[in-house]
Amino acid sequence: MTNKIEQVARVLFPATFESDDNSSKRYALSQARAAIEAMREPTDAMDKKGNAVLDDGALYVWQAMIDAALKEE
Repeated sequence: MTNKIEQVARVLFPATFESDDNSSKRYALSQARAAIEAMREPTDAMDKKGNAVLDDGALYVWQAMIDAALKEE
């Protein structure tokens, strides 16, 4: 099973993972990491919807989940 960073990289750069080019794979993984990091801060609409479900705990849960994805190896 792949981690979330690799999963995102494979969606963004599918051909990269069909080759043996390690520098391209590192680039794809770095771009995927950056995309996931950008998701760490939810939009106002995301925060509002999440808080409606989790009684104002959505931001903590969301950020903890993103942080866990970024720490996967």
